[in-house]
This record gives sequence, C-alpha cells and structure tokens, in this order.
Amino acid sequence: MTLRSRFLLSILLLPPAALTGSPSAAAGQPPGVRARADTADVTHFFPDSLWANTVAVDSARVYRDSLAQEVGAAEALATDPLAAGRSGTSFAYNTSYGVAQSSTSWGNSSTFSMQRDRLVVTNKTNITLDRYLAAGNVSPRQQRNSETEFSYRFSPQFSLGSRAKLDRTLTSASTLTSADRQDQNNFAFSAKGRMRPTPYARADLNVFGGYDSEERPTYGKDGLSGDANGSLNLQLSGLGTLSMTGRANGKRSRASLSEETAQKASTRDLSRAVNGTLGVLPGRKLGLNVNGSARRVQVQSPLIVPEAGISAIQEVLTRSGDVGATLQGRLSNERYFTVTHRQATENKGYSIRSDDNSGRRDRTWSADLHEVRWAFKLDGTFNNGRTRNDFSSDLSTERRPSPMDPGSFVTDTFPAGYVERVHNRSLDVTLQRPLGRRLNLKVQGTVSLSSFRYALVTDSRARLVDRDQYRRTFLAEGRFNPGQRWNTSLNYQQELRKNINLPASHSNANLEDRRYLLTWSWSYRISQGLTASQRNSVSANYQKRTFGPDSSGLRMEFNFLTTLESSVIPNRLRLTLTHSARFQPNGAFQYDTFEGQDLFYKSDETRLYSLDARIAYSPATWLTLNLNPSYQSDQRLATQGQALSPQSTVNSLRLSGGASVRRQIGAHGNLSGDLSRLFLADGRTSYVQGLAGVPVRNETDYWQGRLDFSWSY
Repeated sequence: MTLRSRFLLSILLLPPAALTGSPSAAAGQPPGVRARADTADVTHFFPDSLWANTVAVDSARVYRDSLAQEVGAAEALATDPLAAGRSGTSFAYNTSYGVAQSSTSWGNSSTFSMQRDRLVVTNKTNITLDRYLAAGNVSPRQQRNSETEFSYRFSPQFSLGSRAKLDRTLTSASTLTSADRQDQNNFAFSAKGRMRPTPYARADLNVFGGYDSEERPTYGKDGLSGDANGSLNLQLSGLGTLSMTGRANGKRSRASLSEETAQKASTRDLSRAVNGTLGVLPGRKLGLNVNGSARRVQVQSPLIVPEAGISAIQEVLTRSGDVGATLQGRLSNERYFTVTHRQATENKGYSIRSDDNSGRRDRTWSADLHEVRWAFKLDGTFNNGRTRNDFSSDLSTERRPSPMDPGSFVTDTFPAGYVERVHNRSLDVTLQRPLGRRLNLKVQGTVSLSSFRYALVTDSRARLVDRDQYRRTFLAEGRFNPGQRWNTSLNYQQELRKNINLPASHSNANLEDRRYLLTWSWSYRISQGLTASQRNSVSANYQKRTFGPDSSGLRMEFNFLTTLESSVIPNRLRLTLTHSARFQPNGAFQYDTFEGQDLFYKSDETRLYSLDARIAYSPATWLTLNLNPSYQSDQRLATQGQALSPQSTVNSLRLSGGASVRRQIGAHGNLSGDLSRLFLADGRTSYVQGLAGVPVRNETDYWQGRLDFSWSY
C-alpha cells in the first residue's frame, strides 16, 4: 500500500473523538484510553549549531527514549482501571524556564498515579506563566489546569469512578486589572465496562456524566453534561475483522445572553458519531477494506443580532459522513496495487446567520501501482476527484452615501450565492533503474488538470469565472557513487503551468508559466575529519500572458552553496563553514525594431552573499559550547537608462554564542537546556540616482535560552 493510501486509511480510521473534536479522548486512541504523552520534541532546547555534535545528539536521544519509557510506565499504571490488580506509585515533576527577546515563559507540570489493587488515583497538573513585551507594555498570560481521576474496579468487567477538571486562563493587554479571564470546571462520574463473550469478540462501554461551568467577563454558561462511548471488535475467523466505535455526548446549560443583562437562556449541545471498519481477507493476495462514518453535531450559543439590536440563541447544525473502500492486490513483494474510492458529504446550517449555510460533497477515485521488472522499478498513481461546494445563501454588502443625509452612509445587501464544481485529475509515473552498483537513474512525470465551474444564483453579484488549471512536470535525475569518499548527482526539472479563463471577456488574464531548473551537487571526503560539499543550481522562470505578449517576463536565479565540515577533535570540537552566493536577475522581453525580434532587457537584479560558521566544543559529554558568527550582504540594483545602478545595500552581522547542558541529577532527575547571547547589527544604505544616501545602522542584543528540570519517582 502506498503512502497516499495509508494516509487516506488513517483519516478514515480516526475514532469519533478525533472526528468530533472532543477533548476528552485523544485522536487515534480507543475510547476511554488517554493519549500517550509526546516526548518526540524533548530535544527542542538544543540550538541549531548543536546538530554537528554527535555526542550531544546521541545523549539527547537516549534521554528522549528514557523519558518515553518513564512516561509510558507511569501512564500504563493508571490508564486502564479494568486491568489486573497490581500496586504501584509513580510521580513525575518538570519545570522549565525560557527567555527570548520580548517574552519569558515559566512552566511547571506534574503527574501522579497510584494503584492499590482495585483502587486507581491519577492527577495531572500544568501551570504556565508567560509574559510578552510589545510597544512598552507587558502582557501576561497565565494558564492553569488540573485533572484528577479516581476509579475503583469492582470486577475485571466493571469499574466506577469520578473525575474533576479545572481550567483557569488569565490574559491581559497591559495589566491584570483589565484581564480577560476564563474559568472552566467539569465534575463527572464515570463507569467503564468490558465484555468478552467469545475469544473473538470484545465490547467496551464508557459513560461519563456530571456538571460543567464556564465563566468569562462577558459570558457565562453552566449545566449538566453526559458522554457515552463504546467500541466493538470482532474477529470473523479467517475471513476478516470488524471494528466499530460510537460516541454520543450532550450538554444542557443555561447561558447568559449578553454582558448588559443577567438574563439567561437554555441551550442544548448534542453530538453523535459512529464509524466502522471492515477488513475482508486480511493478509491474502486480494483483500478489501471498507470504512465509514457518520456525524451529527448540534451547538447552541448566544448571539447578538446587530440589525435587530437583540440577543438570541443561534443553533449550528453540522451533518457529515463518509464511506470509503480500498481494494488491495499483492501478487508478490515486487508487484502490488491498490484501488480506493471515497465519498464524503458535509452540511452546515445556521438558524440565524443563514447566509453562512454551506454544503460540500466529495467523490474521489485513486489507484496505485508498483512493479519491479528487469531491474526497472515502476510506481504510478492516478487520482480523479470531484467536489461540489454549495454557497448559494451567501450575501454581499455595499456601503453608499445616504440620499437623505450626505454625511452618513447606508448599507445595502445583495445576493452573492453560487455553487462551485471542481474536477481534479492527476497522473504521476516514476521509473527508476540502477546501472550497476554505482549509478542510479530516475525519471518522473506528472500531469494534472483542475476544472472550476460556477453556477450563480439569481441576481448574484459574485465575481467568479470558469477556468482550468493545467500543470505538467518532468524530472530526470542521475546519482553516481563511485566510492565511500565522494558522490555526485545531476538533476534536471521542468514545469509548465497554465491558467485558462474560459470566457472571452476574461481571456486577457490567461497566464502561462514555464520553469526550468538544473542542479548539480557533489560531496567529497578530503580526509578522515574533513568533508567538502557543494550544490549549484540554475533556474529560469518564463511568464507570458497568452493575449498580452508585452507583459511577459523572465526571472532567473543562480545559486552556489559550498560547505566545509571538519571534526578537528573527534567527539570534542567540530567546525562547519558555509558560503553561499545567489544572483537573481529579472526582466522582460521587448520587441526590438532594429533586430526585428524580442530581446531580453533587465529591469532589476538582486545579489546575495553570506558566510556562516558553526563551532561546537564539548569539554564534557554533558556540556557543549557553541559559537555561530554569520555575515550577509544584500545588494539590489535597478535599471536606470541603459545600465544597472545600485538601489539599496544591506550588510548584516549575526553573532550568537552560548552553552548547552544535559546532565542527570541524582538517580531521578534530569537537567537540560541552553543559554546564548545573540547580537544583531545591520547597516542599510539607499541610493538616489546612483548617489548613496546617509547610512542607517541598527543594533540589538539579548539573551535567549531555555532550562528544563524533570524529576520522576
């Protein structure tokens, strides 16, 4: 199965919680199971220059893996209250402080779980304090949330519990006295059940119910809420598998209509979703997967109607569903195909703002083929999709002077509805073949066509034009690896884009865009600790209006990037030096009466040079010192008369230096982070008719960094 097909299947296999946006269940997790903590980004505190230090990177990965194991062990202890009885206690605490040029952030979090035979208690607490400086004003932002859950297992099939979630948010533009405050409370009871009537069937049911409240300075809402979700999994012998999940949640609340009055109105929110997956003949040469889902979401909230000057309750009803089927055929490991069909619909209706009503319908066919024959590797993908978007209730407004009062304006409303039909077709073919062990050739071609058709409602003022968009690309690539010390590759790519307006009245905007790109890159290891690499590219972009040749233009770009990477002291000192040069001449074609043909004339040109050095020194395995000086020169030239003259010049210097640390503190703690000083300076000179003006210079420097400490038991 190709990556495209797997992505489509992963979307269809999302649980209802992910499809309905419910925060009580994580996407991709079964109902009643918390999402695992994400530890993939624990290396975020390392600066860019640390990538060259292999020792620090390896230690960061070890720390990430160990942290993932600790988090997994702590959550596995309290995730499933219906698991077999066991005892254990886990506690983890993490604090981090970060500073940047105009902001600071301090975060604290803790996780506690305890299980004593049938009793399970968990708590998660997060506190984040941020401060932002803008225009001389300090804007604080505080977020506090805590979730505590208690569960008692009566039997391996049934448990009861309770849950309390508290969220506090405080945001201010200048001082805390004018803050925007939001308080949310949720107290609920829970019941979880599990049944295994046969070894091939399993059913789970989780029920939550309790009290919800939300308070803001201009809005308040409180009431009762309930949530029920379940799953059913069947193993149909060797014929296939069936998996179904469902979810229903609702809330009955009383919401304030506006900040001027204490009057409240009843609101109801209801969400229902169900999806299922049927797998036929899994693991066979020919298999079928069918996925489907249906959702219905009803949300009611207060709305101020400016036209009527009153407050009312608006209901937003969203109905959506999709069904898809994938046929998989695997003749061998080198010959397989997939055919996928998917249909999806979505309709959204507003009880008051009816001009926001919309509808969407999608139908998509796709086919993927992979085959290896006579050392040729062939991959092909075909897509054919149709989309219908219904915005027939849209309205447009127009302001005009009032005929009765010249100093005022009146607003007129006009229909602007339309129905859009989009037809997308694309074909992608890739052919690869190795010539021996050192040379590999690759050819790829893509063709796509998108059609946009519009049907306007009566008296609609929408300005839409039927059009087609055509795209064609071709890629040829050769890679040569004569040995372990050096390698090289040559890449040629061309692309054609056409934007065609079908009505003759808009044909003057038809555009044709051609792009050609040639890239040559190589890498050579000069010695054991010194490697040189270079990347050179030349591109040309032609733009031409089909019925306006005088407006055609050409953009060219020349890029040269050279890198020297040296390990001066293995695992201690590493140096990387990068130099780049880029030239971007732009211009247009004009007819020359003397030559009798179109000639290219430059209109402007940009020249960019940069020199960057990265130094990373590790006096110890837990400490890395970094230095990163970078210089850049940017010149812009424009045509004056028959020659190019300077228009502006910008020279900038960026210097950063600091240290990174990652060290274990005792048996249960870890300290990690980085701290650096950043200095920025740039000088700008503008030219008027070739004469330099007064240079303008700016300088700034500040500290930036982040420090994290975690302790677990």
